[in-house]
Amino acid sequence: MTWTLALSPPALGHSDVHVWRSRLDVSADEVRRCRALLTTEENERAGRFVFEEHRNRFIVARGTMRDLLATYVGRPAATLQFVYGAHGKPQLAVPATDTTFNVSHSGGSMLLAFARGRQVGVDIERSTRTVDWEAVAARFFEAREQAALSSLSREERRAAFFRCWTRKEAFMKATGQGLTYGLTSFAVTLAAGDRPELLWLAEGDPQCWGLADVAPDAEHIGAVCAEGRDWQPRYLVAPEAR
Repeated sequence: MTWTLALSPPALGHSDVHVWRSRLDVSADEVRRCRALLTTEENERAGRFVFEEHRNRFIVARGTMRDLLATYVGRPAATLQFVYGAHGKPQLAVPATDTTFNVSHSGGSMLLAFARGRQVGVDIERSTRTVDWEAVAARFFEAREQAALSSLSREERRAAFFRCWTRKEAFMKATGQGLTYGLTSFAVTLAAGDRPELLWLAEGDPQCWGLADVAPDAEHIGAVCAEGRDWQPRYLVAPEAR
């Protein structure tokens, strides 16, 4: 996987999915710049965070998303207007566009995914965090995933758990349904040598979706999912994430 530093987004073709890596812990000047791009409602949401660190991360996440989207659609960042699906997934209302996007963050790291004419979802997790992954897998993984995890050596299972989790999250976010989709309503691959893909859907054709892993840094793991199989991911680094 090759990450490319980009001062601005390259052209986004219909067969592209752009995945950006960015940081949320930035200078006070950058926080102020991002805040100026936000709407009154977004600034009110930011103000509800108790801790300054979390408030600033929200501001930078929204500002970075607006910055990148603005370049993709050719409009000033502060003029973009969003609508939200039944389960909270945002999409652009103004301007009208076929550009789709999704955002995920973990601590001070963020991934953003952009596509055209297809739904897209992205997820990032800190793989070094403390989590009772065995209990989570036993409760939330589909039977095929549980069997595949159990077949691996003890040393392989933790990494496989996070591969499975991020792939599942990316797919559910791409559908726009999030966790309401049902974690056991589909299955994904998870072993190190397996191609990232959907194995089974309770409803629909798994071949209608594509998956790719994302390795933003040594401490995080991620995945991106998009409609169709006729797309290629391109991995980009925002200047602030250097």
